[in-house]
Amino acid sequence: GVSTATNIVWLDEGLVERRLESDPWIAHADVHVALPWTIEIVLTERSPVAVANDGVREILVAGDGTALGLADRTRGLPEISLPSRLALDGSSESPSGAALALGAMSPELRAEVTSVTVQIGGALEMRLRGGISVRYGGAWEPRRKAAILQRVLAWAQAEGERLTAVN
Repeated sequence: GVSTATNIVWLDEGLVERRLESDPWIAHADVHVALPWTIEIVLTERSPVAVANDGVREILVAGDGTALGLADRTRGLPEISLPSRLALDGSSESPSGAALALGAMSPELRAEVTSVTVQIGGALEMRLRGGISVRYGGAWEPRRKAAILQRVLAWAQAEGERLTAVN
């Protein structure tokens, strides 16, 4: 709703922020005016970290669990497999926990993840490149778990150990 004809004296910055933040791709918006005619809009965008698939549709999901919309292509992102179509609609088996786990990972670690399976009850099982299976458990403490997983993988590589599973 902001244009070159917008009068900044009457502009409701909070309303503009809320309108912008209603778009799932926008995580945060800051709107500031400076007389006589400047409107500054600063956006923080969400990026997809995975594609959630319930067997019927594919949805891009951001690292905070926000559904960004239908996926037109997978973009080389990890796939989150859900137990049923109902899972996309808010049950404990939703893609949110998997998205939070992926969002907490460094880009390098996330690039190693090919898929995440959400099990009944919300536990996560990941598959990494090279066939390593990761029993992640629930999505609690995702930053801590990501750091530990990254250290385990770095240790295995440094020691020349071939891992098949991490629990």
